Amino acid sequence: MEPFEAYQKYLALKLHFGSESYDYFKYLGKTNAKFDKFNLRQDRFFFHRLSKKDDLELYLASNLFENPDSWVGQLLDQECIDRFKTTKKRHQSLKYLFQQDMSQFNCLDEALVVKNGDYPKVLNMYNRKDIMPETMIILNATCRVFWYWKENISDTIIWPKTMNKLLKFQPFVKFDLEDYVELVGELYK
Repeated sequence: MEPFEAYQKYLALKLHFGSESYDYFKYLGKTNAKFDKFNLRQDRFFFHRLSKKDDLELYLASNLFENPDSWVGQLLDQECIDRFKTTKKRHQSLKYLFQQDMSQFNCLDEALVVKNGDYPKVLNMYNRKDIMPETMIILNATCRVFWYWKENISDTIIWPKTMNKLLKFQPFVKFDLEDYVELVGELYK
């Protein structure tokens, strides 16, 4: 990958995670980035280093998901490298980790039901980082909980932002929906 391509991908994913209106997949990662402007940037060396990364799209997504305001120089820090490695490991063991996360609940209702406008148990655990984001994404894909929560959770500030953030990350999490629908059914017979 060329440094300018890494720059374009960085800008597109930064817009994807930082704005509500831009969708990286809808617009196929296109932005108004110009090669002339790129050549004038003092930080273009960082894009050269970034262009050498394997799976740059997931690398950027996993880091911009956590901090959409990241500057390109920060993305080369050890913390970002470690975050990408952790995300990649989670994706490689997704089914096992999802089962581990869900084994903390006796039934699906215990995990997902909103009582008196309060956050459901699984969402509280996600906010404490006891549940991985991928579990939340899979639960939404299999049980369609985000819109139910949006209607029933009384918080109108934090939950909508969290929901939007998770929905933006969802296309980067690859899984077979039918397998997970079956798995959720097996976990809570």
